[in-house]
This record gives sequence, structure tokens and C-alpha cells, in this order.
Amino acid sequence: MKDEMINKLDKNYIESRILPGYEGVCKEIEFIEGFIPEFFSKNGEANNIKIMYEKLDEINKSDESKEVSCVDVNKGFHIYKEYVEGMLKFINDIKNVDMLTESRDFENYSSQFNQAKRKDALFIDAIYGGNINQSVNTNVTEAVSNIEFLIEFIPELKILKEYCDTLHNSSINSNDTTKEKLFNESSEMFYESVGYYIHSTVKNVLSTFCDINDKLNEEIVTTESVKDNFKLFI
Repeated sequence: MKDEMINKLDKNYIESRILPGYEGVCKEIEFIEGFIPEFFSKNGEANNIKIMYEKLDEINKSDESKEVSCVDVNKGFHIYKEYVEGMLKFINDIKNVDMLTESRDFENYSSQFNQAKRKDALFIDAIYGGNINQSVNTNVTEAVSNIEFLIEFIPELKILKEYCDTLHNSSINSNDTTKEKLFNESSEMFYESVGYYIHSTVKNVLSTFCDINDKLNEEIVTTESVKDNFKLFI
């Protein structure tokens, strides 16, 4: 189950990266917008999700405790949301900079862009198991919030798509090709970043889902059952 879902996810992401930045992120968003409802449907994981909640309910009624190691996907979303706002402000500043009077500022933007370009994927990795948002042992009844996050993620996908559309439809009223080049490169970085973030988010949710199910399906080896295994000569 896990391999099949994640392979499907990875295959689409690889295909989307072949396309130009804007087209690639649009393909990724469109795929995920269809993937999430399918995941919760009767043709997807609806039955396994139902069974999972039934087992979680049983655990809540008992003293049993089960944990999985996972990141807080919701926390990762809020961290990335601030990052997106910063990127958009940066790109807008490039668009509005006056090359004649603010050349020194433009050089600073260029330097910041090169640094951001090198670290973007590393930053997203850091909010999914890295030093910004580490994986921690979490009770399965709390870890299930990662799966529920997918429902909240659908309207957020639309917002990210609107950001990409706005950038794609933007134009620069400047004869300076250097400014135009940096604006376009920064926009491309934004598209790539959003695509990678979306892919990483859903992949982490699927991993949590599978880990929870694996943990719930574990057989508990009791002391008595171990004793019975060694009653060979009785």
C-alpha cells in the first residue's frame, strides 16, 4: 500500500519537474487536488481509514499506548506559509526597484536570491524531519492529525495556485534586462519551491498514515505467550 501510493506521488512529481516552472507546479497542484479526494474515497483508502479510527477508538478506551515517529505537518505548513510570504515580498521588491537610483539595493537582491536558490530545498527538508521541525515520537491518536491535515490542505493549494498565477501573469515595465532576468529567475524559484513543498507535505502525510496502520496492526507479544513458546518438554 505504502509503496504504491508513494510511487504514484513520486512519478507525478518527476514528470512535473520536466516541465517549465509554472507549468510544472500547475501539474503538481492539479494532481494533488485529485489525489487527496481519491485517497479518502471508497476506491482509495476509505476502508483502511475507517478501520484505523476504529482501532484508535479502542486504544482510547484502554490503557494501551502506541507511538510513531513523525513530524508535525501542520507546524510545517505554518513555517512554510511565512516563508512564502517572504518570497513574494522579495519578488515584489525586485519588481519595484528603481535600477537608476537603487543599484546597490539591486545587487543585494541578487545576492539574496543566489543564497535562497541554494538553500530552498534544504529549508523544506528541514521542516520535514530536519532541525526546524524534527520527527518526534508521537501517540498514534495525536499523529492522526497529520492525515486530517489533508482536508485543510485543499483550500491552501488553491491559494498557492493563485500566487503562482499572479506571478506568471506579472510583467515588468523596465528596459533593464538584468532586472527582468532576476525577476523571472526568482519567480521560477518560487514555482519550484511550491511544487517541492506540496510533494513533501503529502509524502509525509502518507508515511504517517502507513506508520500508524503498521503500529496498530502490530501483535503484542505478552509475557504469557513467550512462556508458552518455551514449554517444549511439558
